Amino acid sequence: MVAVSKLGDIEYREVPVEVKPEVRVEGGQHLNVNVLRRETLEDAVKHPENIRS
Repeated sequence: MVAVSKLGDIEYREVPVEVKPEVRVEGGQHLNVNVLRRETLEDAVKHPENIRS
């Protein structure tokens, strides 16, 4: 750390900042992974009526 007094002359100016409340929605991603045996998947393709929702 350095003491402010050691920095010498400092020039600055104040800048007005207007902060407005903002609702921000980030886009998200979702990954759904289902693990099935090959036989289960082949049976589902042949007989879709047997699939439970």
